Formats: sequence, structure tokens, C-alpha cells
Amino acid sequence: MDYLGSVAKFAQAAKINPIERLKSLSEAADAKTRICIYGSNESVSLLAEFERQGAQLASKVSINTFMSLCSQMRKEGLNKDSIISSDDLEIVLFGPEP
Repeated sequence: MDYLGSVAKFAQAAKINPIERLKSLSEAADAKTRICIYGSNESVSLLAEFERQGAQLASKVSINTFMSLCSQMRKEGLNKDSIISSDDLEIVLFGPEP
């Protein structure tokens, strides 16, 4: 949850404040270490794929990978399959234009 929040904060801060961007990068690094320890194989694999793509929300492919990671983590947190629109998640996390 902390990782998703830090990425969303980074995306929003990118428009506003470079100091907040650095802070969110630090938070993301901390959260990634916890994902490596406590996350499922699927979550770690999706996080690794997002990292391979540059860990930036600069393309539709990387956004889709990040949204898959969000969905996987949400599924694990709820302990059940819960279908939610990727578009809805994207708007909630990043606003109408990520």
C-alpha cells in the first residue's frame, strides 16, 4: 500500500514540487524492500516488470503494468478476487491525465 501511495504521490508531485518528488522516491524505495520480503511471487514479478520498464508512468505499457500490480496487491489484500476497472484505479491514483 505504501508503494502505491508513494508512486501516486510522485506522479502528482511531479507537477508541483521537486522536493516532494525526492521524498516520494525515498518512500517508494522503503516500500519496495517490504514488497520483496512480504509480497507474493506475482506481486514481486509485476514490480520487477515495472522496474524493467523504467518504473515511470511515461507510457501506456508502464501504466498498464503498474495497474496490474495495483490489482494484484488489491486482490492479495482482500484475500479474494475483486474486479475493479483499471481505468477507475488510474483516475483515483493519478487523476484524469497520468
